[in-house]
Amino acid sequence: MPSIQSSPEATIKPMKGDRVCDQCGQRIPFGLPECPMCSTRHRFLFWGLEPESLLLLSLLALGVFFALTGFVVKGYHAQQKALAQRWRGRGEAALRDHQPAQAVEDFHNALNYSHDNPQDLLNLARALIQEGHLTEAKAYLRTLWASEPGDGEVNLELARLSLMQGNVQQAIGYYHDSIYGVWLRNAIVHRREVRLELIQLLLRQGMMAHADSELITLGGGLPENSPLHATAGEMFLEVQDYRRALAEFQQALRIDRRQKSAWAGGGDAAFHLGQYPQAEHFLETAAADHAANARETQELAVSRAILSSDPYVPRLTEWARVLRVLFAYHRAMARLGECAQSRGEKLSAQGSQAPLEAADAQLLKLQPDAVEWKLLRQPDLLVPMMDAVSSAEDAAAQQCGPGTPLDQALVLISHLQGGLRD
Repeated sequence: MPSIQSSPEATIKPMKGDRVCDQCGQRIPFGLPECPMCSTRHRFLFWGLEPESLLLLSLLALGVFFALTGFVVKGYHAQQKALAQRWRGRGEAALRDHQPAQAVEDFHNALNYSHDNPQDLLNLARALIQEGHLTEAKAYLRTLWASEPGDGEVNLELARLSLMQGNVQQAIGYYHDSIYGVWLRNAIVHRREVRLELIQLLLRQGMMAHADSELITLGGGLPENSPLHATAGEMFLEVQDYRRALAEFQQALRIDRRQKSAWAGGGDAAFHLGQYPQAEHFLETAAADHAANARETQELAVSRAILSSDPYVPRLTEWARVLRVLFAYHRAMARLGECAQSRGEKLSAQGSQAPLEAADAQLLKLQPDAVEWKLLRQPDLLVPMMDAVSSAEDAAAQQCGPGTPLDQALVLISHLQGGLRD
């Protein structure tokens, strides 16, 4: 049977009533109003755009939306920050003006916008302390401490609060934590200031050894040009660390010789160290500037008396040494008589064990030797005669008070152990 060959035209021959699409050239079946191919494609079009273009437009719109949202959020946060800063500034001004109630309200408002900002919490605690609400303030401070136990400012406020509540030992602990804690700005300066505050507390509490230890640390860390050398010297005087006090005053005067308090304090320290030539120099300068108080003026007079009366000064001639011993002997005799008279006593009792009578008897025993030529021939008599003078002056000081600058000088001379210290 012969094969039937079909042509392409036969396979696509349109049926009766079919139409051809003007856009794509495809057959539109009879009964359909439009080309099925083109109508399907149009479903994926928006305003005549291709799908790729529509996707790009959607992404662009999404980007604009996010940018707008970010702008709005940023503006909101900026407004919150500005409001917090405004209330914070008002609170800080109220604190400076000693208006704690207003400051408390302002810092509460600041916290509404700063969302528990640590600095606002710390300022709120300070305002509460100033207002006298110590328990509430401590709660805020403990909250801050729990999150940052090494914060220098928080520990300092806790130290002050503990001191206000009468807990000295706890305060000392917080002071140490503050000194060795974290300070965001000017750490060295803040730590030095806190240590000074701690030292002042220790001095008020009479904890002199502890204060001296802290002072040694403070002094070791002071720059050579620090204005605190004179302050450190005053504190060393208070703990009776005279050697370090003198060193601090000397350093203060190297920086500025016009510091009147340093001249007076240095003279006081040198006097207690037995460095009477230096004490005289310092105290004379202070007195000339009207910076010496009554005690320092007395120390100057005693220093001068020692320098003019001490028979143990090196390089004295034998004649000058004998004259000083005889002068001291006669002054001691007179001092005993004045003291006894002020007490209504007589020094004639023989074998009495009373201090004044015993000292007088010792001086009378040496009276035959109290002549110039004998002391020049027998210089070994000088020391026992000065010992008797010292005993007489000590007895009179115990019974009648310190006496004149010369009397005080004669007592101190016996403590020099053979001469002036360098």
